[in-house]
Amino acid sequence: MLSRWDADAAEAMAELLADLLLDHDLIDAQVELLLPLSGVHWRVLDGIEPGQFEQVKPALADLPWPLQPQESYTALTSMGTSDGSVTGSSVTVALGVTRLQLQAWIDVMDQADLVLRRVDWCLSSALRGLLQLTHSWSGNLAWLIQDGRSCRLVLLRGGVPELDQLMTTPASDLEGCQRELRAWLTAWQKRSPSSAELGWWLSVAHDQADLWKPLVDGGRGECLLPQDLPPFEQAIDSDPAHSLEPLEHLALLSSINWDAVA
Repeated sequence: MLSRWDADAAEAMAELLADLLLDHDLIDAQVELLLPLSGVHWRVLDGIEPGQFEQVKPALADLPWPLQPQESYTALTSMGTSDGSVTGSSVTVALGVTRLQLQAWIDVMDQADLVLRRVDWCLSSALRGLLQLTHSWSGNLAWLIQDGRSCRLVLLRGGVPELDQLMTTPASDLEGCQRELRAWLTAWQKRSPSSAELGWWLSVAHDQADLWKPLVDGGRGECLLPQDLPPFEQAIDSDPAHSLEPLEHLALLSSINWDAVA
């Protein structure tokens, strides 16, 4: 989203943000920053607890992702449960972001004279929201995310993301993209066979939700999980065309619930 950043862009964004908060009478607001999808990566770590960051920090430099250690920041977070772990225990996920992208957003907050309270990634925050909504679902989970012209598929077992794949077929090619999605799902199921049911969650454009429903193969025992999201009357525009996108909605749900238990 902000891969090319300059001082003028930072200043313009800071002014826009400051004016927006002023218009809503939020003078002393603290900001919780959700980084956009691009530029951030995650990897599940086996046998590592979040409190062990300093001990495992040298090993994080060898993670198989496109980030360079000297040019990125890495954080650890807990998420889901592991099949091989004690019931109820969590697994550790490494989140990495380029220094350039994170510093650009920090500069925006500084110029807007705002307090940056917490930084998270839109995708990982949305996943926590999704897991809250599907806590009663005991099967595996296939999560389709539409991001502009592209789609990505996140496959989860026990709340843990085992596969996160960006489709090469554009979302506008609905049939082609669905074939590619099914191919990745089939490959995952063959590699990690499971008798658990598969539930789908579709984070797609509001006006295209019905077009993606044929992706769910009921003949194979798959089902579309209830897509109901709690409303945020004060956080969205009354016009549906300007309401939160599904992924943003999930991320906001997670952020609000985080504050409720903090």
